[in-house]
Amino acid sequence: MKKKSLFIVLLLCCLPSLIWAQSIRDRPDLTFGPKLGYTFGKNGGFTWGIEFTYFLPIKNYDYRFGITFDYTAWGPSNVSFHLGGEVLVDDAVGIDIGPTVAFIRNRTSIGVSGIVFGGIVAYPYYEYLILPENDYSSIGTYIKFPVIGKVKVL
Repeated sequence: MKKKSLFIVLLLCCLPSLIWAQSIRDRPDLTFGPKLGYTFGKNGGFTWGIEFTYFLPIKNYDYRFGITFDYTAWGPSNVSFHLGGEVLVDDAVGIDIGPTVAFIRNRTSIGVSGIVFGGIVAYPYYEYLILPENDYSSIGTYIKFPVIGKVKVL
């Protein structure tokens, strides 16, 4: 089952796209979308969730700053909430860093996550979560859609 889930995640990372959900030049202010992936390590497994990004109204066409909120569930009974600061460079490459509260097997932990991503509508990502008792790595894809703002069709 884990190999099949990992294959599906890697396949989603390669999805072609036609809409730039986070385009710097068309400036959507709010984007959201599902998060699908796989978390490695103890208590790992198929990962799913939802992510929202609000971009601050700074007029610069080389980069954007945003605030993100992620809800993520993985493995048999693990959930985390992440609030981060995001920097998006040249339309499609970015980093998101911030605090994360995780509920793993009915234990609450506070840590920090760093997420590196790149793409257009399908944003493959790598996330590293540091918690006091364990670290987690995950890979997957955000599929992002603009909520407020313009949509650029290629």
